Amino acid sequence: MITIDKVMETKIRKIGNSLGVVISKAILVASDINDTDMVNISFDNGKIVIEKAKRAREGWEKRFKKAKDIEGQFFPSELGNKFDEEEWTWE
Repeated sequence: MITIDKVMETKIRKIGNSLGVVISKAILVASDINDTDMVNISFDNGKIVIEKAKRAREGWEKRFKKAKDIEGQFFPSELGNKFDEEEWTWE
């Protein structure tokens, strides 16, 4: 397990016409951020905040499966149609 301090001091670096920082592996691991993730960067009360971005449809699959399990409670069978009964499939 990696332990980290809550504060990491680093130098601002010039990258082309922009500026950037290098974030330590320990902070990335503790934040559950890796090199394939997108992040949101915002400014809040004098601080730059970097947060892992949520995937566009994160959690949808779980919610759809839950809805399917309880569909009889909310979706009466008499509302079905030929397409629903013969062509639609859940994968």
